[in-house]
Amino acid sequence: MKAGRGMPAFSFYYLFLLLFGIYKIYQVLLQFIYSVPSVIRWFIWFVYLIAIAFASLMPSDELPHIFYFQNIDKVVHFTMYFGFSLLGLWTFDKAKVINGKLQNTRNKHFKIYFIVFLMAVVLGFSIEVFQRLMPFGRMYSLYDMYANITGALIGAGLYFFLFSLRRSH
Repeated sequence: MKAGRGMPAFSFYYLFLLLFGIYKIYQVLLQFIYSVPSVIRWFIWFVYLIAIAFASLMPSDELPHIFYFQNIDKVVHFTMYFGFSLLGLWTFDKAKVINGKLQNTRNKHFKIYFIVFLMAVVLGFSIEVFQRLMPFGRMYSLYDMYANITGALIGAGLYFFLFSLRRSH
């Protein structure tokens, strides 16, 4: 194909290189993620849990107002529980790096996904109830719960897609 008419022929070569590079980065990332010891995974997840509780129960007038748009709090709720779900599943994942290779115990049960999702729902509901009971200017919102649940579900789905499906080959 000549230059100037549609897509140049060499574009597919560069697309292949880009996809191959992304795949290699993904492999290196997996090696790094699963080389973290279990105790450190638990610590990171616990600190994240405390950060969610602290940010959610802090008086509303003390929250940072960096930028604002309508319903930004729903985006924040989604993001917090998306991260909670990803970190929780990573914490419970039994895969390890041994001698430079990813080893898997092949725990295919969805029990862990259900437990982490249930923990996210209970945490989100509890925090919303505490917001209602505490005199900090925070309000209970059913839409916040929807954002929490959606974030947890999409986080779990992404974890399954990126980190669990890799073991099927």
